[in-house]
Amino acid sequence: MLNNLTCFAFTPEQIVFFGDSLSDNGNLYHLLLKIIPKSPPYFEGRFSNGPTWAENLGTYFYNQFYIDYKIYAYGGATAILHTPTDKFIAPMTLENEINQYTFDSIFKNKHAVLYAIWIGGNDYLFDATTNDIPSREILTNKVVAKIIWSIETLISQGAKHFLILNMPDLSFTPFAKTNGLVDKLHDLSVLHNRKLDAEMINLKNSYPKVQFTYIDIYKILNELITDPGKFNDMYHVNITDTVHACWEGGYTFARTIEEINRDGNLNQLSRDSHFPLNGMIRYSPALAESFRVNLAFNRGLMPCNNADEYIFWDQIHPTKIVHYILAEYILENLNLNIT
Repeated sequence: MLNNLTCFAFTPEQIVFFGDSLSDNGNLYHLLLKIIPKSPPYFEGRFSNGPTWAENLGTYFYNQFYIDYKIYAYGGATAILHTPTDKFIAPMTLENEINQYTFDSIFKNKHAVLYAIWIGGNDYLFDATTNDIPSREILTNKVVAKIIWSIETLISQGAKHFLILNMPDLSFTPFAKTNGLVDKLHDLSVLHNRKLDAEMINLKNSYPKVQFTYIDIYKILNELITDPGKFNDMYHVNITDTVHACWEGGYTFARTIEEINRDGNLNQLSRDSHFPLNGMIRYSPALAESFRVNLAFNRGLMPCNNADEYIFWDQIHPTKIVHYILAEYILENLNLNIT
C-alpha cells in the first residue's frame, strides 16, 4: 500500500504515462494478440511478475483522489526511429505514443494533467547488440532530444506538469553481464543522464510556469542494488538477490535468437497476428528476452519460487517488488519536488 500524502502541492485531474516495457500495463500484449509477453509466465501482459510502478502510482491516486490514469507505454518502444532493415521493427516509438495521445485528447484541457515520461533503455539495448553502432555521443544526443521534443510538444498543447525519470544503470542488468556489454551500457547510461540533466535545467529556465519533477532513477536503483538492506527496512521488503534473474538461463542475445529460430513457431505467429514479430524480436533484446522466457516456460521450466527476494524478473526487467519500491519513492518525491 502506498504511503499517504499529507500535503500535495499539485493534485492532478489525470495522470498520463509514456514509455516502454517498464511502464507497459499490457498494451503490447493486447496489440500483439497476447503473444508477447506470454502470460503466464509474465503477469497479465506486464513485463514483470506483477503490476508496474506506473500502475501502482496511478492506482494510489485513483483510490485516494478518484483521479484517472492512462498508460500509453508499449514494451519494446524506443525514443527514436531505428532502421536496421528497410522497415522499422520496433512496435512503437515515443513520437507514436505522443501522437496517439494528442489524437485521443484533442478537446481536453491539459493544464491539470500530470505527464510521466520514462524511455530510452531500448534505444541503448538495441544499438549495443548490433554491429552498426553509431557513436555514443550521436545516439544519446538523439534520444535525449526526442524526450525533450515530447515534453515541449505537450507544453505547446497546454501541459503544465511533468514527471521525468532518467536512465537506470543498464550495466547492472543480468543481460549486460551475460552479453559482455557492461562497460558500453554503463557509459551510455551515464552519458544519457548527463545530457538529460542539462536539458532539464534548460527546460525549467525556459518554462518557469511549468512544474517538473525529475526522478533520479539511476541513483535509487544503484543504491537498491548495492545496499538492499536499506530498502528492505524502509519499505518492509526482503530483497536478497541483486545479481541474478528469477528466470535464469543466462543466454547471450545471439543464443536467444538461435533458440527462437529453432522453435519454428515465430513465422506462424507472425502470420496469425499480422505483425512482423520476426523483426521485432530479433532486433529488440527486451522482446527477445520475454520470448526466451516463454520458450523456457513451454518446455516446463519454472522461475525461482521466491521472486519477491529478487531485483530482476528476467535478464532485463525488474520484479513487482522493485516496481512497488519505485512507486513509493516517486510518490514521496512528488510531494517534495513539485513546487
